[in-house]
Amino acid sequence: MLGLVTHITNRMHLVSQVRYRFADGMAFTDKEGSIKIEFTGFDASLGLEWSF
Repeated sequence: MLGLVTHITNRMHLVSQVRYRFADGMAFTDKEGSIKIEFTGFDASLGLEWSF
């Protein structure tokens, strides 16, 4: 995860975040022929933070 906080005023901040997740080799069951799944994802978020 990589994030950045930028101060706009004393109480207002701009917050950004980028994440990448990777998981490989998982399956629903241990039985032969079960479906293999990969949980891979990328997300980015941007928001305002108000401190009081």
